Amino acid sequence: MLLLALPAALQAAPNASSSASGTSRPAASAAGTDVIEREVYASPEQAGRFVIEHEEINMAPSTTGSVNEVLRMRALVQFDQNSRNSLIGGDITPPRVSIGGGRYYENNFLLDGISISNNLDPSGFNSSTSDGSSVAPSGEAESRFIDPDLVGSLTVYTSNVPAEYGAFTGGVISAKIREPRTDGIHLSLKYRHTSDSWARQHYLPGQARYSTNAASYQPEFTKHEYSLSLETPFSSASGAMHGAALLSYTEKRSIIPVYDTTNRAEKHNTLRLNRNLLLKLTERFSDDFKASLTTAWIPYEGEYYAQANRRGSRFTAVGGGLSMQLDTENTFSLGLLDTTLSFQHSNLDRDGEGNAIYTWRSASTNAYANWGTSTTAMEGFAGDYTQSKNQFTLKPVFTFNPLRTGWLKHALKAGGEFSYLKFKANHVGSSLYMWSGSSNLNTPTNSPYNTDAVGDLKDGVVTGEQWLNRRTSYAPWHKNLGVTQAAFFVEDTIQLERISFRPGIRVSYDDISNNVDIAPRTLLNVDVLKNNLLNLHAGYNRYYGTQIMNWAMYNNTNFSTETRDSWDQPWTSTPPVRPLASRNLGDLDSPYNDEFSLGAEVNIWKAAFRLEAVKRKHRDQIRSIPDPDGPAGVSNNRKYSNGGKTDYEGLSFEIEKNLNLYWAGKHRLLFTASKSESKTSFRTDLGFAEGANLISPDYAMYNGEIVLKDVMPPNNFNNPWVLALSDGMSFLNDRLRLHNVVRYEKGGDGVFYVGSRTGISPDTLTIYEYVDGHQPSSLYYDLSAEFDLLKCKGGTLTLRIEIMNVFDRKILANTEKSVSGNGTDSYMMGRQLYAGMQYKF
Repeated sequence: MLLLALPAALQAAPNASSSASGTSRPAASAAGTDVIEREVYASPEQAGRFVIEHEEINMAPSTTGSVNEVLRMRALVQFDQNSRNSLIGGDITPPRVSIGGGRYYENNFLLDGISISNNLDPSGFNSSTSDGSSVAPSGEAESRFIDPDLVGSLTVYTSNVPAEYGAFTGGVISAKIREPRTDGIHLSLKYRHTSDSWARQHYLPGQARYSTNAASYQPEFTKHEYSLSLETPFSSASGAMHGAALLSYTEKRSIIPVYDTTNRAEKHNTLRLNRNLLLKLTERFSDDFKASLTTAWIPYEGEYYAQANRRGSRFTAVGGGLSMQLDTENTFSLGLLDTTLSFQHSNLDRDGEGNAIYTWRSASTNAYANWGTSTTAMEGFAGDYTQSKNQFTLKPVFTFNPLRTGWLKHALKAGGEFSYLKFKANHVGSSLYMWSGSSNLNTPTNSPYNTDAVGDLKDGVVTGEQWLNRRTSYAPWHKNLGVTQAAFFVEDTIQLERISFRPGIRVSYDDISNNVDIAPRTLLNVDVLKNNLLNLHAGYNRYYGTQIMNWAMYNNTNFSTETRDSWDQPWTSTPPVRPLASRNLGDLDSPYNDEFSLGAEVNIWKAAFRLEAVKRKHRDQIRSIPDPDGPAGVSNNRKYSNGGKTDYEGLSFEIEKNLNLYWAGKHRLLFTASKSESKTSFRTDLGFAEGANLISPDYAMYNGEIVLKDVMPPNNFNNPWVLALSDGMSFLNDRLRLHNVVRYEKGGDGVFYVGSRTGISPDTLTIYEYVDGHQPSSLYYDLSAEFDLLKCKGGTLTLRIEIMNVFDRKILANTEKSVSGNGTDSYMMGRQLYAGMQYKF
């Protein structure tokens, strides 16, 4: 109706000049108010794409100090229901996001054009608390967490993604490191702080207010963030300024006190630590050649306890890594060649003390094993586990100068991406000691207790107290895997009067699946009034995903069980050595997504209005299923399957407008709304690691009936309505800056877990039973404010305050809740204050 009712206003509207971000951009003022002052308008380049500039990234309220937080201003982006859980206030990992019905690990995260997605295992750092011999450490969807202050712009594609981008079925989130300033030497010092005493934490009945050693329960925490950056130009021999350098170090440190539950009086501090050390050098050697070299070290560490009541199970999960990247721009007579040569090293490790776990008999009268439960006292750690990925990438992209053939104008772009990835995994081996058989404390021959026992603790003997008679040993192993990936793309934007058509194609290959994937990309746009103010667009696109490598790296480690008749007798092997559970990568197709879109963009009253409908069919999604052909005698044989699918329909609407209200300040207003629905055959976010061996991958009992799982609603990333309103404000000649974000998420349908049933599934496997559940609606209001306290001699001292959940709303998250009240129920964090200072000149 809006498009039909206001043709006169459209015809009278002035023309606007385009830019890369879809906004007209006057030169930035000295105060840095470019985001506030520039005008906004609709353009065909805006279809399914938005760009967030440095100033807005810097002002966005953030609980974790991550780039992902700025996406809360966009209703199209769905967030993990537990991303602000009150029980994990100490975490500093980025929140998980879903785009277009994809899972959070199906996005492609790019840094300066090169993927930093974690394809080793994105199950989450908190999932690494298990230290079983066959359980690999895991990380988040991104392999490294970049400091938002280093990001010059963030480009996000939610639909109509150009052929240049691949390896995703969700969306593309592309961060670009900002350019060093060339107008002099600039120094910045920054500090930011919060703690549990600055937060309102809400608890359900029965949730005690004391710390445990569980990674998912952190009611006490203190966060510190330190940042130092230096920017300086450098000159040539003639004295002309040709280059500049940026050196930056940021440290986010979260201290989480925990109690050692083996001794309630002992309290320890665990740590979460994310560091960014970056050096970027840029040099323009001539008008036709520019180069930049970026080196970054971005590690992450988290300290955890593998098990709440196990002594000596503290360990460190380590992620992140090192990267070096050379970017060049060469201008030729035919166009511009951008070339990237990149090396990345990333790792996911688990480091602890020892490689043996002991299950002692516990008693308060014991001299040694007097902790734990009423019957057992556990001790030890199952050994270090290391994983790494070295990635070498060459990415040339050639953008041809515009050319004309008859009535047609062409903007042609072509390129490729070639990568070699070397994966390594290593486990040192481990042993499990326990007592096997009956335990009659009155009969010494049937009891672990014996005051005559003499031996070494490491061999399962507590001298004068007890001994253990069973040992399961897991052999050490090492595995290497090399993967070659190649992709080519070509794309042409063809202009005929007011009609533009962007056909493109991307062809990709990797030698682990040996699949050749051909992905067509198309976008048709009609500039109705031929002044770039009213555009109608439609698109069809196919996107191919990539493989998660954790099972490709899985090693079927052999293990053996040994017993002994007395503490002073040798160990003897009982059954023959046999493998652990089988993991079969199988012959997989690449998961893909067919997308259909239809939309409109219009600019009236100096405001941009955008409307788009998107339908996606995710097919061949990778999940795990029981493997009946696995090794005999193994109880948990599983393999990958392309049996997953998700159907997504979404409708989005945006209004963007800048206002100058003089004494009432300058405002950049953005309102976005999204309505969506997803149906999926996955019952977990991590489809590639779904289910246990004998659980049916296809069937479930839902509201009393046996159904295919794909008729059930998802339990996360499924809010049917999301509304988001943000307002970036500037007052007092940009001395006071405010940024407000209000986000409403309507509660979505979900399921509650009831239990399991056997003997009734069509595939004869055990099925899980669910009933209808519901995720309550949520409303957040977050605010950030900066005030320049002091300006003198080119230096500025700034105070920054951030308040999350300003109105302290009690918001319940009940994903995966069971009808008995157990599960992951909790409240989101209440009102929380962050405060910091920054000095820069």
